[in-house]
Amino acid sequence: MRRLNSLLHTKQWGYQMEGWLNAFKEGGWLPSWSAPGDRGAMTGNMQDASIADAIVKRKWLPSSFNASLAWESVAKDAFTIDPRGRKGLQLYEKHGFIPLGHSVGDEVSATLNYNLADWSMSLAASELGLTEEAAKLRNRSTSWRMLFDASFKGGMMRPRYANGSWLAPFDEFAWEGNSGEFTEAAPWQYRFYVPHEPQALAQMYGEQKELCAYLVETMTGEAAPGGGAAPGQLYHNGNWGLHHEQVEMVENCFGQYEHNNQPVWHQLWMAAPAGCPEVGQRFLRQATTQFYGPEYYSGDEDNGSMAAWYLLSALGLYQLVPGSLEYSIGSPMYRHVRLTLDSGNLLEVKAPANSAERVYVAGVAWNGEALPALSISYDKLMRGGTLSFDMTSEPDLAFRPA
Repeated sequence: MRRLNSLLHTKQWGYQMEGWLNAFKEGGWLPSWSAPGDRGAMTGNMQDASIADAIVKRKWLPSSFNASLAWESVAKDAFTIDPRGRKGLQLYEKHGFIPLGHSVGDEVSATLNYNLADWSMSLAASELGLTEEAAKLRNRSTSWRMLFDASFKGGMMRPRYANGSWLAPFDEFAWEGNSGEFTEAAPWQYRFYVPHEPQALAQMYGEQKELCAYLVETMTGEAAPGGGAAPGQLYHNGNWGLHHEQVEMVENCFGQYEHNNQPVWHQLWMAAPAGCPEVGQRFLRQATTQFYGPEYYSGDEDNGSMAAWYLLSALGLYQLVPGSLEYSIGSPMYRHVRLTLDSGNLLEVKAPANSAERVYVAGVAWNGEALPALSISYDKLMRGGTLSFDMTSEPDLAFRPA
């Protein structure tokens, strides 16, 4: 929802951020799940990424937004070791990841979430001129490499102990891991959870084409042995019993892509920086068409987040990394959309040749000028203009802008 509101409803988004900061002033910490009050129910302190995004985009927010207080709130999360802050922070700082054997729980998911939040916060720190903090956070955000085991089936994020040994045996299809190392998913769903460093992840896999192949495998994989899944699903109960996300995934999703829950929403947007934008465009159109309809959603709405993903993806736009001023370009679903932003500026998305069969992008322009990459700056979008797409029914492999 933050990604959508920061583009279309900046006034409301600013007021929401101020509400979070009021909670910080009243309770001493940012709520990790505000419903209302702090439920403390979610892994990874992703509120830090949302606040960091607001700091970077603050010139478009109401003037009442307090960037100094906003930084104070997220810096407390990131640097203060306290039971009310990031769980396992001391271990994360010491080892670069949260190791097994300390009863923290969600060790892999929390580490990857902290990495993403730290990257976003480093962008906010740079924006505020806090060079030392930015460097420390940027360095911490790269530690996902310590959980990436290239020797396991081409590459997988795996839980490990402080001495460096991997958890064994390791079941890649076990929901929430062997003993709770993953949140609301299995290792397959966290395989690409590095949205802030997609090209580095591609290098870890080897060649860029290998990461693209794994993305396709994720979308098209067959049932896992012993998983008890419907045909075409990779699914396994693990040791935790049946969870509603598992049921939704089997009934509504494809392959190992768990669109009914947040951990995979970035995956289809990883294809372009991995070197295969046509893969992302193909499956983005399949997701926007298949997972949203008059009879069902594929899963959790979670405060509007699923609807927001759809609306942005249907526009052919997505912010892959909170705090970044670059929006990725995908496959728009409609021929013409006109949006009036809070600033009063008009944003139009045009794809006149668009159809159910013409899902691939053969060219994209901003105000008539061809874009050199499959991305566009947030500031350009906010100032208004026309984003134009040339759509085709077959991927143009010659059109692969960075």
